[in-house]
Amino acid sequence: MPAKQPKMNPAERRRARREMLTQKPKGKLQLNTAYRCLDVAQIRDISPFGVALKLNVTIEDDAPVRLRYTCQGVQIEVSGTVVWRKVVRLPE
Repeated sequence: MPAKQPKMNPAERRRARREMLTQKPKGKLQLNTAYRCLDVAQIRDISPFGVALKLNVTIEDDAPVRLRYTCQGVQIEVSGTVVWRKVVRLPE
C-alpha cells in the first residue's frame, strides 16, 4: 500500500517516522481489550513503535490491548499498551 509522510509536529509524542495509509486495508481490524472486542474505524498512521487508531469508544491509558487483523483466512495479532489517547468530538 503506498503511503504518504505526515508533517512532523514539534509536540508529537512519537519521534519515529510515521506513515499514513492512502487506502484502508482489506479485511477486518479489531482491537481487543480485557473486556471488549472493538472494530477499528480507521488507521490514522503507523510507525515501527506504534499505531494511531480511530475508534468509536474511548480506552483508558495504560490498558493492555491486542490488535488483530484478519484477511482471507490469515490472522495477524500484535500486543501492546495504550500510551496516549485523544477524545475527538464529532460534528453535530
